[in-house]
Formats: sequence, C-alpha cells, structure tokens
Amino acid sequence: MNQTVGVVGGGDSALDEALVLTEYASKVIVFHRSDTFSGEKVLQERVMSNPKIEVRWNTTICEVLGDGQVEGVGIKDEVSGETSRVDLSGVFIYIGLDPNTEYLQDVLPLDNAGHIPTDIWMSTPARGIFAAGDIRQNSAAQLVSAAGDGATAGIAARRYVEALSLR
Repeated sequence: MNQTVGVVGGGDSALDEALVLTEYASKVIVFHRSDTFSGEKVLQERVMSNPKIEVRWNTTICEVLGDGQVEGVGIKDEVSGETSRVDLSGVFIYIGLDPNTEYLQDVLPLDNAGHIPTDIWMSTPARGIFAAGDIRQNSAAQLVSAAGDGATAGIAARRYVEALSLR
C-alpha cells in the first residue's frame, strides 16, 4: 500500500478513479491539463478534500517511464513550460473517453454523447447488431464489465444467427 500512482484527466471517470485508488495506494496524483476539473461538483469536492490526493494543475504527461513496468512519468507544466519526472508505481489514463461511434450515426441511434442504446443482451435497435463495452449506454466503463458485455453480446449473436438458420 506504500505506492504512489497517477491518474490523468479531469472528468468524472478520472475523479472517480482517483477516489477508488486511494483505497489501494498511499498517494494518488491527478494530472490535469487545465486549471479546473470538468467532472461533477460532488466528485471535485471529494477529490480536493481527500488528503491522499494531490492535484497537478496545468500539467500534461510527456512520456511513461519504465521498461516493462511503470516507474514514473515525464510531465510538462503547461504554464511555465518546465519539464520534470514524477516517480509512480502505476498510471491510469482517463482522457478521451468519448465513444468512437460517429461512423454509425446513419446506422444506429446514438445518444447525445455518442453511446449506443442496448438491451440486457447487448442488442441494439437495429436487428442483428450488438454493442458491448464503453460504446454502449450505461456502461460501467471498466475493463471487466466490457469483457462481460462482450461475452453477453457473443452469446446473443450466436442465438440470433442460430434462429436465422431455423427459418
């Protein structure tokens, strides 16, 4: 538990992850390219009041350091231009989490954020098209849940194809 880890980002996912990581790490450093968070106010307040969390404003990650294992990050202060190294045991990237679904806008309905609506079997409103993971509405945006979504979608797709062959 005597480890320092980093979180990159300033939205809901990054702030939530920083809070979760305080249960496992002795220190969490949040690196954010701006001087304000974009996440929900309640998450911002929880992050700012947590003694295990340090925020590095106006900071970008230039490189992840280590050979086969994270040893730290190279950072740049976007105000001063100064670069430095921060030793870390791990780094969690929570930027650019918008779903890459623009190419589907003429095929499937998308919500305002670009997520695809699905039922519990990962079936979309378009027959025979299934969606899994972070691109679907109400995703937990976690690797383990995306893998579960993929398994569910695979089972549903198999059943769909089998039903087609019975016709």
